[in-house]
Amino acid sequence: MKYLGIDWGERNIGLSSSSGEIADIYGQIKYDGDMGRAVEKVMRIVKDEEVEEVVVGVSEGEMEKKTREFGKMLEERGVKVVYWDETLSSQKACQKMIESGMRRSKRRGVEHGAAAAVILNDYLEEKDG
Repeated sequence: MKYLGIDWGERNIGLSSSSGEIADIYGQIKYDGDMGRAVEKVMRIVKDEEVEEVVVGVSEGEMEKKTREFGKMLEERGVKVVYWDETLSSQKACQKMIESGMRRSKRRGVEHGAAAAVILNDYLEEKDG
């Protein structure tokens, strides 16, 4: 099964992918405040990559509302969406990048994708565990 992990952010949406047991950073897309446009960008990836399930990381408060709205828009387009707690995913991703020796300048371009990979990996571990 092919998965796409999503780390929702106010400016960037981090993406990760997996077709097995381990998620990899897919990248990130800019979010300009137009949720419909962001959904269309993700839908292109879902179709191009033949994704069967999208795992959307959710936090609390206002961000949770926006993230769930985004997920609902994907569901309305026929995508299977799973919501997963993203608590500390950004911190875990940053720590892993530091431990791997990645320089700060390189981390800035992939931090949201790395957080999405943490979310998707956590989901896959729990699902298969």
